[in-house]
Amino acid sequence: MKMKTFIAYVVIFVLGFGCCALILKTTNKTGVISNVTTQATTQQPIEDDMTGNNRVQVIAAKISEYVVNIDTVGIVQDNQSYFSMPQEMKGRASGVIISKDGYILTNNHVVENANKVKVTLNNDTSYDAKIIGTDPRTDMAVIKIDAKDLKFANFADSNKVKVGEYVIAVGNALGLGTTVTTGVVSAKREQFDLNGKAFESIIQTDASINQGNSGGALSDLNGNLIGINTAIASQSGGSIGIGFAVPSNTAKRIADELIQNGTVKRAWLGIAMAGYNEDYRKALVDQGVPSLPEKDGVMVAQVYEKSPAEKAGIKKGDIILSIDDVDLAKLKKDNESVMKISTLVSEKKVGDTITLKLLSGGQEKTVTVTLGQMPDENKLNPPQGGMQPMPRGGMPPQGMGGPQGGRGDMPFPFPFGGE
Repeated sequence: MKMKTFIAYVVIFVLGFGCCALILKTTNKTGVISNVTTQATTQQPIEDDMTGNNRVQVIAAKISEYVVNIDTVGIVQDNQSYFSMPQEMKGRASGVIISKDGYILTNNHVVENANKVKVTLNNDTSYDAKIIGTDPRTDMAVIKIDAKDLKFANFADSNKVKVGEYVIAVGNALGLGTTVTTGVVSAKREQFDLNGKAFESIIQTDASINQGNSGGALSDLNGNLIGINTAIASQSGGSIGIGFAVPSNTAKRIADELIQNGTVKRAWLGIAMAGYNEDYRKALVDQGVPSLPEKDGVMVAQVYEKSPAEKAGIKKGDIILSIDDVDLAKLKKDNESVMKISTLVSEKKVGDTITLKLLSGGQEKTVTVTLGQMPDENKLNPPQGGMQPMPRGGMPPQGMGGPQGGRGDMPFPFPFGGE
């Protein structure tokens, strides 16, 4: 489906009781928590219990043990009134317990600007929660309650989730309390834009997700967490069977960093890219560009100053043939090779290395790049000289473009560690 067709939907981020109606701003309470992880790799998978109840009933009951209801109170500026007075706003949403000692994963937009967060467990026990860290880029946040021996989610490998697989969504739908819905994985999408937010990957489901489901669980039929419910596409404001969840692999990685560091440091290569293939070469020839190399790969459209790429000697016009032994010429789908570089870099940590095989100045060479930390996107100016016109399959440099900055059928910027 082309993005310009799909974007016709009104994409609504599900926030508490009022969807986009309650937009709060982050309470930036972060702290370093040492020697704490989500324990996802230590818990045994949920076993089947077929004692007269059907599978969905049994598994949904177990999922509900690690899904919580979240109530928030925050102060927002009322810019609609003449006097622009601050107003108290309340929200209701969901969260997922990820450790036995009370760490809870939810959406950033759930706790944005909240100065009070209350968590209610499945057994109706309530706790005041502290915001440990937030990550607006992935719309993830971690909060903490003072509790022990809690039931917590077991993270599944979201890379192994299949389209058509049955799933269960659990959350505080419409603020009514824990609600269970079922469906299938409708699609798995990479580098996907939702209302101006670019996700490195997203799981689409037809399991009914409504206002208040934000931060709730999307789980498989073993009760293992495959995603955190985040947004819906809707023409009415209610569920029409197009919901989105941040994959569990992304959610766990972000949660671990927030728990350990209070923030997320993203690996950065520092280039703008364009898929380089026969169609691209033809478009450049039509623009009068001579002497183009015939090998397929990814063209370096720009290099950021003082970036890891510049330090490694990568230059504008170089063709990336492979990254860490992944042959980019074999990735024939539109823009797939660009996505592969962005995804592989996003999975790395600051200080990790990648190996690139380049075609530079007519000669093949191999370079090793030590990835740096991605600068603040607001401070990341585009490289000098701007961008050359690019045909379909190209991409603006990081920090440029987006839904308002390019054609509807062009991919959006990748803010997740990508270039």
